[in-house]
Amino acid sequence: MEPKQKTEQDTTVGKEHFVQKTEYLDEKLLAYSQTDAYPFHMPGHKRQSMGNWTGEAIDITEITGFDNLHHAEGILKESMERAAEIYGADQTCYLVNGSTCGILSAVCGSTAWGGKLLMARNCHKSVYHGLILNRLEHSF
Repeated sequence: MEPKQKTEQDTTVGKEHFVQKTEYLDEKLLAYSQTDAYPFHMPGHKRQSMGNWTGEAIDITEITGFDNLHHAEGILKESMERAAEIYGADQTCYLVNGSTCGILSAVCGSTAWGGKLLMARNCHKSVYHGLILNRLEHSF
């Protein structure tokens, strides 16, 4: 299954102007990280290393030239469509608001209203939140 070819895209980032011919999100993020644009947006680490994780340079929020996780129309939409194709899913959505959102989706999407959930006592607190939202009984 060949990925769709992306047409040339004109992107403005900071004071620099460059033409990006990438089709993949990671390539576009890496290209952006090589610019001298200083981030005046979240996250607060400002693309500076915070230890042993190397993803800070490409950790951005919704900025000009990229897409919006809350309403993907460009490179994120294409990336989610590609992921759905790869995994044989009807649709793939990337998480917004971190792991809590995914855990709530998993708990509420895999149990019936008022059903029962087998869980560990030391699980993430969002699992307990999912219990309340879906009015679930639980067993440890």
